[in-house]
Amino acid sequence: MLYRVFATLKRERGCLPSALFHGVKGEKQRVTVWCSNDYLGMSQHPVVLEAAKKALEESGAGSGGTRNISGTNIYHDELEREIAEWHGKEAALLFTSGFVANEAALSALSAVYPGLLYFSDKDNHASLIAGMSSSKAEKRIFKHNDMQHLRSLLEQDAETTPPSPTAAAASAAAAAPVPAAAAASAAAAAAAAAGGGGARPKVIVLESIYSMDGSLAPLQQACALAKEFNCLLYVDEVHAVGLYGENGSGVAHHLGVSSQVNLINGTLAKAVGVFGGYVAGDKNLIDCIRSCARGFIFTSSLPPTVTAAAAASIKYLKRSSKERWLQQVRSSQLKLLLLQRDLPLIFNSSHIIPLLVGDPKKCKAATDMLLNEYHVYIQPINYPTVPRGEERLRITPSPFHTEEDIMHLVEALTDIWRRLELPSAADCMQRGICLNRHGKQQQQLLNLLQQQQQFVQHQAAANSSSSSKSSSKNNAQMCPFGAAETAEWQRQAAAATAAANSSAAAAPAAAAANITDTEQQHHQQNNISNWHEALQQQLLQQQLLQQQLMCTQQQRQQQQQQEQQEQQQEQQEQQHEQEQHEQQQHQHHRQQHQHHRQHQHHRQQQQQQLQQQQQQLQQQQQQLQQQLQQQQQQL
Repeated sequence: MLYRVFATLKRERGCLPSALFHGVKGEKQRVTVWCSNDYLGMSQHPVVLEAAKKALEESGAGSGGTRNISGTNIYHDELEREIAEWHGKEAALLFTSGFVANEAALSALSAVYPGLLYFSDKDNHASLIAGMSSSKAEKRIFKHNDMQHLRSLLEQDAETTPPSPTAAAASAAAAAPVPAAAAASAAAAAAAAAGGGGARPKVIVLESIYSMDGSLAPLQQACALAKEFNCLLYVDEVHAVGLYGENGSGVAHHLGVSSQVNLINGTLAKAVGVFGGYVAGDKNLIDCIRSCARGFIFTSSLPPTVTAAAAASIKYLKRSSKERWLQQVRSSQLKLLLLQRDLPLIFNSSHIIPLLVGDPKKCKAATDMLLNEYHVYIQPINYPTVPRGEERLRITPSPFHTEEDIMHLVEALTDIWRRLELPSAADCMQRGICLNRHGKQQQQLLNLLQQQQQFVQHQAAANSSSSSKSSSKNNAQMCPFGAAETAEWQRQAAAATAAANSSAAAAPAAAAANITDTEQQHHQQNNISNWHEALQQQLLQQQLLQQQLMCTQQQRQQQQQQEQQEQQQEQQEQQHEQEQHEQQQHQHHRQQHQHHRQHQHHRQQQQQQLQQQQQQLQQQQQQLQQQLQQQQQQL
């Protein structure tokens, strides 16, 4: 019951990151949401909403069928082209969710590759596990992010040779709802990519960012192993698309290895802000999945409103980086403050911020206190989402959270940690609980945050350079949706920030309808200038926070040294007291021994005196007897 308790929220346009919480007794209160997967607030972006509205008016609410029976429309084709281009792949395929995309794609691969062998990270998402399980293919599990263990498993199976893939290709072609020749050709081409010849086909499956710990996969090493052992590489990027890389397409693009990843899974429901999932890759692989994936074939397709909105969101995110680098700023600021307060942050290099609690009841109690006392909503993460004993709070900052929001959250967490007597980071280390699970020491984390700050400065300089060009033509080239839409988005972002700090339920939006073109351009220039000034202030505050953290660390080290000295002095005093006690005990024992010996000597003397008295009595008796005998003789 601790896990299956959900909060009912009413999300309101223009009010991010706040929402209206509806309690079980009908009570309502405005709360700041700190656990949303709408990472960039794109669900309320005016460009996205306008695209959905236009598609609704033009095509209606539903898609009309499955993809292969009247359910494929122009919006699906456009969105799949955008996704493929985004990831630098030949093709992409839409699914109704990221979960379905993983489950259906991985299950379909086993229909193409006979004797398929999966190599899966231990911490992979449930959707990846479900897909591999339903495929009935063999699976080897390697330790989380442990590329050496993965290598050893690959070496063990390097000589395994399954039957020829021809039979599986024919089988897939017979069952697929596409022309058999096309399916067979796609299957044969894909089979050559996953093992080649008679080698056993292998697929390495992992996530670029793991949702609960926030750890990043060593993608470059995984790509090298996939190449060395002739494996396909399947990467789940659901927590990375929109947030990482120059064009926002994910960690693989950020690291420059997108071309080495055969299949990329992504979602449209997190940073993109809409709904649905997809896989992108080589066109032959995508054709195989399209031909065999039951989760694609036997379900209705996404509606036009969703696909049009998602396409508009991706187009925007390809060209705009301000949302993702401001989100990184907020994540960095919060991490620094949590470290400064000695709260048990599980170190990672991503935007996800997990705080270890380690107890399901206290985890639920902490979130209840945040909600009821501080009007902060964070969902407790308990078993089975995480292992028992690793219950936590999972925090996801957004560009709409202000520095006031961050300070309010940190103060609330500090108070609750004290009142519930939850373990601090230092307590966890003393108890042998590892918070540094992914090879990042605290100083390395600080270096990472500094790198993020440099990235933000670079982006600010680039945007400042672009904004200095006053030509509306240049502005239109920088943003494909034009200056008016960009100004409206900046205006709504500012309104949402103001709304998050007030109790008002709706953001002011009516006045924007009557703004003239000249006023819009002037408003846009002011917004850009204000944006950069605010960013510079944020960077300055971040530097101050880092300096404060370093000072705090130095003070903590001095305190630890002082505590060690006090402990040593206390140990010396205890040792001295113990020695004195031992000496006193020894003297006492000696005195007791002497007393005992004196007592024994006294008793011996008494015994000797008694013996002498007895002898005297005997002599007296003898004398009396002699006297009696003499008297008798005389008589």
